[in-house]
Amino acid sequence: MNLAWLGLWIAVSLLPASLGFAQADGASSPSAEVAPAKATGLAAAATTTADPSLPKAATRTTELAATTATDVAMIAFGAGALVAAEGACVLRPIAAVEFVGCADQACGDSKVLSQLASVVDLRPGRKLQSGELRVAWDRLLRIGFFKSVQLRCQRNAEGNGLIRFEVAPHAFVKRIHFAGNSALFVDELRTKLLIQPGDALDLDTVGGRERMQAQKEAIEAVYQRNGFDGAKIRLRSVALGHGNLALWIDISEGERRRINDAKFEIQAPPRRSEFEEHHGLRCPVVSERAVRLAAAVQGLDVFSQREANRVRSRIRTYLRRIGFGSARIEVHHETSDQTIRIDVVPGKCSIVRILLRDDSEGSANAGFELQEDRALYDALSFGDSGLYDFAEAERGRQDLLIALENRGYLFADARLDFRPVPPSESGQVISAITYYAATGYVSQVRGIFFHAVDKRSAAALDDAALRNVVSTRAYDFFDAGGYLQIDQVLADLDLLRQFFISQGYWEFRYALTLPEHATPTAANRRTVSTVDNILTIAYRYPDKGFRLRKPLEESFIYLDIDYFQGEPTRLRGLQVTGANVITQAAVRALWPLKSGDIVSFEKLERALTELEASYRNSGFFRSHVTMLCSSTAPDRPLTECTRTTLLARQIDVELHISEGERVDFGESFVIGAFNTDIDVVTRDLPRAGEPYSAALEFESQRRLRGLGLFAQVSFARVGDDEKPPRRRLGTVVRVVEEQNRYWEGLTGFQTINTARNSFERESIAGFKEVIDHATTATDRAAMGYGRAQNLILPNLLATAEAAYVDKNFARSGKLLRLAAKVGLTAPPEYAASQTRYNAEYLTPPWWSDTLRYAAASLTYHDPRLLGTEFGLRWVIPAITHDYALSVVDQDKVSSLVEISRRFGRLLTAVSLDYGFLRLRPANLRDRDFDNANSFFGLSQQLLVTPSVSYDNTDSPLNPTRGLSLQLSLPYINGYIRDSQDSSEPFKLANMIKWEGTGRMYLPVGDSLVLATMVHGGVVYPFSDAATAELPQNITFRLGGQYPQSLLRGYADYGIRRYDSSGKPIVRDKAGNLVELQTIEDKTSPKGRAFLETDYTVGYGRVVANGALELRFPVSRDLKLSGALYWDFGALADDASDLWGGVRHGLGGSLVWMLAGQIPVRFDLAFTDQRDRCIDIGKGTDGKYDCLLEESIATYFGLMYAF
Repeated sequence: MNLAWLGLWIAVSLLPASLGFAQADGASSPSAEVAPAKATGLAAAATTTADPSLPKAATRTTELAATTATDVAMIAFGAGALVAAEGACVLRPIAAVEFVGCADQACGDSKVLSQLASVVDLRPGRKLQSGELRVAWDRLLRIGFFKSVQLRCQRNAEGNGLIRFEVAPHAFVKRIHFAGNSALFVDELRTKLLIQPGDALDLDTVGGRERMQAQKEAIEAVYQRNGFDGAKIRLRSVALGHGNLALWIDISEGERRRINDAKFEIQAPPRRSEFEEHHGLRCPVVSERAVRLAAAVQGLDVFSQREANRVRSRIRTYLRRIGFGSARIEVHHETSDQTIRIDVVPGKCSIVRILLRDDSEGSANAGFELQEDRALYDALSFGDSGLYDFAEAERGRQDLLIALENRGYLFADARLDFRPVPPSESGQVISAITYYAATGYVSQVRGIFFHAVDKRSAAALDDAALRNVVSTRAYDFFDAGGYLQIDQVLADLDLLRQFFISQGYWEFRYALTLPEHATPTAANRRTVSTVDNILTIAYRYPDKGFRLRKPLEESFIYLDIDYFQGEPTRLRGLQVTGANVITQAAVRALWPLKSGDIVSFEKLERALTELEASYRNSGFFRSHVTMLCSSTAPDRPLTECTRTTLLARQIDVELHISEGERVDFGESFVIGAFNTDIDVVTRDLPRAGEPYSAALEFESQRRLRGLGLFAQVSFARVGDDEKPPRRRLGTVVRVVEEQNRYWEGLTGFQTINTARNSFERESIAGFKEVIDHATTATDRAAMGYGRAQNLILPNLLATAEAAYVDKNFARSGKLLRLAAKVGLTAPPEYAASQTRYNAEYLTPPWWSDTLRYAAASLTYHDPRLLGTEFGLRWVIPAITHDYALSVVDQDKVSSLVEISRRFGRLLTAVSLDYGFLRLRPANLRDRDFDNANSFFGLSQQLLVTPSVSYDNTDSPLNPTRGLSLQLSLPYINGYIRDSQDSSEPFKLANMIKWEGTGRMYLPVGDSLVLATMVHGGVVYPFSDAATAELPQNITFRLGGQYPQSLLRGYADYGIRRYDSSGKPIVRDKAGNLVELQTIEDKTSPKGRAFLETDYTVGYGRVVANGALELRFPVSRDLKLSGALYWDFGALADDASDLWGGVRHGLGGSLVWMLAGQIPVRFDLAFTDQRDRCIDIGKGTDGKYDCLLEESIATYFGLMYAF
């Protein structure tokens, strides 16, 4: 009898009695009872209502003929009825597949239903095979849409099977809201979310309710840590339709118990007994100051029971460490005066003393000194246990020895003196515990050396590689440690042996060991000898050993490890069989081991794993690779590769490959994209039917993360775990959407660009006088007058900026950003060198000295232009009024379009920037704008800029290795000023600008980094602008700490142009060259009042500069590092003049890593002491002089200079 029909008969016979199966009467339409199927740990809740919205392609209604009860089967896995369930339809043609329960749910979309029908592989028209329903059921649950799936199969009038999946979809969290929180920000609370948007949350199941409770407790814990012990948290859900819900977290914060002060009450110790007074025994004094320090309540501003427990624990540990094992500590909060009260009852104590001496050869108790070093006492175990019996005291002795060894006293010895005090009704001492420790000399390791005894001139691995294997470290100026511990060295020797064997040196052994049958004793395990003023201590064990060398005149030791390297195992040949789709040549290329290579069992395992992974990554999930080995010396036949097989000089490897059928990408499902079009997610996924490739899958994940829309992106495959894997692998994409619409706001202060400091001397007119008046009050009271401080304060810009950001504009993955920024300041007092406004010069607008900065822009960014790999950035428009942050005053209205494309680490872009602007040198506030002779005083300027950048550095914040290159070549069409053309002084001209920057970072040793930077550029005007003055917003500047003009030691953009002889180039207001007088006294021009400032500030058509910087750690614990640097560069109008204008800056940096990642830098720089003109002007004698800078410059900023 067919087994399927036998199983069906048994199941139908048992179901009515065991499961309450209801059978239809007579010949009416059959009824099919549905039993709960597997629901992944959650209770099943089947939906039996038909879904009228389903298309005919996915579900269809079929009128069934009269059947018997045996025509209807139920799947009840775990009840043994699988055969009976399939019996109704197995080996029968499939009429249709229905999905019921998706009405008004996310799975009700026609595209999703089509994908579900595809993933079950139950195509109408073909015969249903045994086991297919179970596989289909498993796949549906694996997708993650449903909390339960129930299935039944019916036969229609033609005897074909109608398969019906009745699904109960998950409820998915779409949004999470907080209500009632005022003390804690939403961003802080979001970091404690255990439930994220996109998560399934079924509140009708035990698992769902447990997750809600866990989330409630997590939020409560946050509030308790912040002093809200009475905070009440309530979680509720609101249905949003389509199976989604909003989770509301309602918070009643309650009262926060603040702490204004801490009061300590310490009870006096018991009265001393006669025995204690006679022997001078007294407990340590417990002072309020010491208890306060131990409690660490300074800076504690809120009270919580959790914090009270911590305070109690810290005080108890402190008291135990000084001998009080039974102290009582109470911590209370006084609401009336917002203080905490800490009551301490120390109780009786055990006296613990540590006495040290250097000499280990002296008499019993002579020469010891009582130690006050708390770190030694804290190393004892009493603070944790609170016990002071003899056993605990002995453990303390071992702890003391370990602490001394960690300080480098390898040969220290410690003796315990334990004396209990007779009990009495009075008294305060229980016992006296004294440690007598002789430290000997410090065993600081100054060097670790490895000696291959049998291969002295051809060791397999150099000492540097072997030092990376062991944990013992030699003394390093930049690192802590360097002390030797015997147990650590022995553990390192075991690691070293395993490392050599894993590298293929199967004959490896240590040279310094005990004889084969020797019994280890104290005498033969450690031997000491002295030869040529070198003390040698040899440690021998049955399978390992090492030597310590100590020159008698030094206090340091050297560690020597001697070993026999032996001959390695080498791969002689490789045979490959069964490779078809991937050719043998390709397999050999994938196999990382070549003939002649040293091999080991670990290397072969890794190679096999890599080869199998390569097959899977190429879509051969059904592949299988068998590796066989044969060996020579000793000779072994071909067999499975094992560790024993590889204990030979040479081996041959055969790879037997069964490739199997290559799988393809299949259906795609998306979970969590509530506010994003599904097409935005799926457009980057591989297409169904495309051969599977892990590289394509990884690239899809990278692109999705690169959109900036999702906090998390994860992929899961459907069908890869089946035996054999499914022919088409489905993909489930789970995303967690970030907050994509928000407002940004920022207020603060910025310093006016430092190149303006020569003519903007203070921040607010009269503010220096106020400081002078306040700081000289004592002098004026005593002597009747005070001396001015002559402060030079930078002008500050008060800024406010706001922006509306939509990172998912129109649900399409595009970015829209509307931003505005305003900067205001009080009018500055200009330098004496600045001529006041008068009738000869134009007066700037009344608001120009107050509204110094204003900008607004609307930016649209499409990272995937028309679905391609190109990105589009469009600024429409950008309006800028900047009289503060750059060295050139400018007003500009423009629009910018940029198209970019990334090729791995290479980014290419082409931008078009077209606008109208007007420019004016920042130090000529009383003069008209350049080129202000066109539309509303603005002149057009067009820049078409192709650019390319490459970056393979290991960190954008703190690079230690790698290369970074940037190159741009803009074409410029704009107005120029040509003083030699009287007929048309302002005219349009064409220019080409080349600019490139290269940075390279090289690690030097284990701790140093050598960083280099070179930067250069040239502006090439065509013939119509060869002698003209170019717009200052496209020329180059040099000096200061900014990367593109880096030359520390000078003011920002403060280096001037020099001719080939090294003299500064000076032009008067009309643009004519003038001769700079020779300055005999370099200090005389400082502070000199000029009647007229020269026309130029210091810019040129050609620039070349670079830097060399050596970075090193200073304190790893404090996250401090330092650097020594040399900056150099020159600025000119012609390349031939560069050499004469080269300037140098030398100095050092101190860098603190904020949060361990962000460099905060302080630079100190010195210059080469040549002419350093920060300003040039005509003095009272009519000659042009140089106003010099200070010879030392300091800088402070975030990030490295380059």
